[in-house]
Amino acid sequence: MTYLKKSETNFNFINQITYLMETDQIELALEIVYRTFDQLSLLEKNLLTLNLIAATEQYDIKPYRLPESYFDFLSSHESDTIFF
Repeated sequence: MTYLKKSETNFNFINQITYLMETDQIELALEIVYRTFDQLSLLEKNLLTLNLIAATEQYDIKPYRLPESYFDFLSSHESDTIFF
């Protein structure tokens, strides 16, 4: 297994989460996001947030399914680039 530095973006990981969401495996995708969100780079967090926003159009995502750090991220200046 190859480990990336925190500053490197793992697009394969983002693609896997996107695939899970697109194939109605949202519960598994949310579980993975819950476990890994704190370790993601800023770009990965931004990309996942965009995916989650898109997923809310199709799924009723309960807040408890996401880590507290996700909401901290949304309220921080780091997420400003998502919402233009």
